[in-house]
Amino acid sequence: MLIKCNVCDEGMLEKKSKFRLNGVLALIGLLLLAPSIPGIFLGFSGLFSAGGRVLEATEPNTTMGFMAAGGFSLGVIIISLIGGLLGFLLTMRKNILQCDYCGAVVAAG
Repeated sequence: MLIKCNVCDEGMLEKKSKFRLNGVLALIGLLLLAPSIPGIFLGFSGLFSAGGRVLEATEPNTTMGFMAAGGFSLGVIIISLIGGLLGFLLTMRKNILQCDYCGAVVAAG
């Protein structure tokens, strides 16, 4: 069902989806979002491999090294989650109604 435009009284409103923020910020969001997924998997794989090596280690110095590697992996996971969340927020979309004749925009709420 098409709705007649109240601004120009000639065009019809079409439902469209646009980024909530401008295109540059959406591109930055995509650049933040893309490496976050592999970063999370890489962090979890490092965390599990370091955790297994801590259990196998017998000397205190090697145990501390493996625990530091586990802490680094945990840091990678946290940074990847924060980057992914920020990237998702920057790439969110909204639904609008736009006139095909005059280009007036109405929120599709």
